[in-house]
Amino acid sequence: MHITIEPNQTFSHATLNPRHLLTTSIAYVNADLQKTIQQTLDDNDENAMSLLWYEDVWCALEALAPRHCAFSSHEGDASLLGWWQYDEEMCECTECASLVWEDDLLPLFYGGILTHVCGTCYDKHIDPDDGRRRPYDQE
Repeated sequence: MHITIEPNQTFSHATLNPRHLLTTSIAYVNADLQKTIQQTLDDNDENAMSLLWYEDVWCALEALAPRHCAFSSHEGDASLLGWWQYDEEMCECTECASLVWEDDLLPLFYGGILTHVCGTCYDKHIDPDDGRRRPYDQE
């Protein structure tokens, strides 16, 4: 099934129950993820449902976001999920091109060039022991 996502389209409202969110997401995700969701729902494990929602399904729904939109909760109601059109405060990570709030971007210097990256890319590219970027700058 192919669903077209429009800016400011609501996904779910008034509940953050993982079972409801996973059930709703089945219509939006690919066949492999649909199988995984159905198996997790059949297993009836609340922890597994939460993990699947936050670690896999949320990302899949974010990937469906139209240009200049992000999948998130609404600013005024955390239980209102959808693909919201963002304003100038949303920026792209220079590494992965994911959209994040401007205040959530972290400065990253590499080869004398300043870039701004999301927390995930920062964690991926910065060595926690010495604070240097991988691959390492030339000495």
